[in-house]
Amino acid sequence: MVVPVAFNNISHQYLDSGAFTISATVTDNDNGSVTSGIGVTVSNGAPSNVLLTLNPATIDENGSTTLSGSFGDPDSLNTHSVVINWGDGSSNTTLNLAAGVLTFGGITHQYLDNGSHHVSASVTNKNGAGSGSATLTVNNVTPANVNLTLASASINENDSATLSGTFTDPGTLDTHTVLINWGDGSANTTLALGAGVLSFGPVSHQYLDNLPSGSTYPITATVTDKDKGSGQGNTNITVNNVAPANVQLSLSATAINENDSTSLSGSFTDPGTLDTHAVVINWGDGSSDTLDLAAGVLNFSNQSHQYLDDPAGGVYGISVTVTDNNNASGLGATSVTVNNVAPSGLQLALSANSIPVNNSVNLSGTFADPGTLDTHSVLINWGDGASTPLNLAAGVLSFSNISHSYTSAGSFTIGVTVTDNDGAFTTASAQLQVTSITTALSASITGPSTGVRGQQLTFTLTVTGAAPGDAIQYNIDWNGDGHVEQTVTGGATQTVQHVFTHSGQFTINLTAMDLTAGTSATASTQIRIRGADLQNDPLNPGTTMLVVGGTMHDDDIDIEPASREGSVRVRLNDDDLGTFTPTSRIVVFAQDGGKSIRVSGRVHVSAWLFGGSGDDYLEGGGGDNVLVGGAAARARTP
Repeated sequence: MVVPVAFNNISHQYLDSGAFTISATVTDNDNGSVTSGIGVTVSNGAPSNVLLTLNPATIDENGSTTLSGSFGDPDSLNTHSVVINWGDGSSNTTLNLAAGVLTFGGITHQYLDNGSHHVSASVTNKNGAGSGSATLTVNNVTPANVNLTLASASINENDSATLSGTFTDPGTLDTHTVLINWGDGSANTTLALGAGVLSFGPVSHQYLDNLPSGSTYPITATVTDKDKGSGQGNTNITVNNVAPANVQLSLSATAINENDSTSLSGSFTDPGTLDTHAVVINWGDGSSDTLDLAAGVLNFSNQSHQYLDDPAGGVYGISVTVTDNNNASGLGATSVTVNNVAPSGLQLALSANSIPVNNSVNLSGTFADPGTLDTHSVLINWGDGASTPLNLAAGVLSFSNISHSYTSAGSFTIGVTVTDNDGAFTTASAQLQVTSITTALSASITGPSTGVRGQQLTFTLTVTGAAPGDAIQYNIDWNGDGHVEQTVTGGATQTVQHVFTHSGQFTINLTAMDLTAGTSATASTQIRIRGADLQNDPLNPGTTMLVVGGTMHDDDIDIEPASREGSVRVRLNDDDLGTFTPTSRIVVFAQDGGKSIRVSGRVHVSAWLFGGSGDDYLEGGGGDNVLVGGAAARARTP
């Protein structure tokens, strides 16, 4: 009889997955046995519960974090492969874990740039894979420690500064922009630096001008990374003013005569191209001129100055001071020789060339001297042992009606010496016949000693010693050339008019012939004809008039106010005829040729303009005007 035997709850752990056959053999004590089997399948899945931990979970760029992880897998015989993706584009990290190892740690990774990174890990066994992730925050770090270095902390204006700089930034992948503000209002300088470049320079910048009061220019460099984080560094530079230098002077003429002019030109150096300059010219004669030069102008030219008199020693020292807008200055000097000019052109005129004994003669004279500040002494030696001294003030170049009586008959040479205050002199003489009471005839011609070309002048012809009723013929040589230009017949006194068309010094010779008695006498006088002259106004006694005469050619005559109140300046073509102060009126005689005569509307004395036979244009001034022209003349009043 077979007796059933059972066993149960026999446990066995399968460490690995797979298909297994379980067989059981039962053996009795007689060594009889029976075997039976059953199949069993052990299954296994992928790793699960992959958990990741970052320490720390927030770092700065270029810093590191450490990753740890764990996962589950019931198959303790499984080995595992762990692949870590750091989320920053770098290479994955792969770990191989032995059977039974379900954790990993101490895995360090450096993040070179900022951002939010997704860190993931894939754990794989032979049956599949499981994954987990964590998030890491990597902060940007702004540039710092911006240090600036100048090649020189002090330069001169218009020189250049050279700047270098360094900074720190742990973000080795960061690119940077450097913005340099030079502190002088100029455009900023921008530099672009590649990743990993933590220095710049040398960078050059030119400073055109210094700051007032020795102030320094602040230089600021701002370094900005690609993530807009920025750091800043500062330094200062001193820009020194440079004084004007190398003041070079040149004169158009280094030696002139008194009353002449010379023109001064000059140049200098100043590296400060933004500096303005004041130029003070000390002419050495007590006068000075000031010029204002704009920035960048380093020269001046044709500064004219008239020297009215020669100095003691003959040389004037000229100094020029050039001062920039920072009150720094440079000096230059030169000199001009001004020569004294002796009086010249002494012309003498006697009221008569022949007088009876015990009568008087009047002597007049004119001379020239460009030294308008010169005083003069006149010594008249009458030829009879007597003399008369005269002292003339500066600017007085004539004397008139100096009378002397002769008590004896004879021929006398009247000598005149005119000496200026520098000792230079000129001489001239005139002949006088003093006759006894029985002298038959003497002649004289009297009139103005000066006049203006184009002006009608009046002269008086006189004879003495002729019988009443005798006819006297007067032959007049108006310009002293030996030719008779006018003949007048009349009594012992005649009045004649004459117009001189040219300027100059003229000797008028008169021959008077008594046509009844057949006797004759001569006389002469001197007259200076000018382009312009201030004369007593016969229409307004006690006042003066300015008389101006044109040439016999085409002329431009302009009368403008002068710098002195009430004075006018007369210009004929390109010539300056002088400055005058008329108190009554201005009279202009055009003469022949086409004329343009203009009196400024700012001249308020009366203007009397007389055109000639040409095509004339007459323009009155700001006072009462009398405009008289020919058929072709054109006239205009304000």
